[in-house]
Amino acid sequence: MSQEHFSPSNAVAADFQQVLGKYMMKYNKNQDDSSIATLRSQVTDVKNIMSQNIDEILESENRLDIFTVRTKDMQTTAKGSQKTRKILRRIIWWKHFRKIIILTVVILLSIIIILLSTNVIAT
Repeated sequence: MSQEHFSPSNAVAADFQQVLGKYMMKYNKNQDDSSIATLRSQVTDVKNIMSQNIDEILESENRLDIFTVRTKDMQTTAKGSQKTRKILRRIIWWKHFRKIIILTVVILLSIIIILLSTNVIAT
């Protein structure tokens, strides 16, 4: 058998190249479309995630603002209660001091009366 018998003719080769070219174009086009679609899908996913992250940051900032306001309120309340506590300590100290003075005066008067009644102190 000769070499010519096994080699394809130029017409068949040209047809094969055209068919092969069409399939290659179709495959490459589908691959490009799918990769673009994939990229678009990924970009959309990233945008959604970023939007969620921004929403979470804003919510966190709102909670932080509320926490800051509550902390300031607690500091103001603590300062007020500290002043009130100092005032109450003074009031309680004066009450105890008055009781001590009254008891001291009563005891001294009792001693003087007892001494006068027993004629230890001359009248």
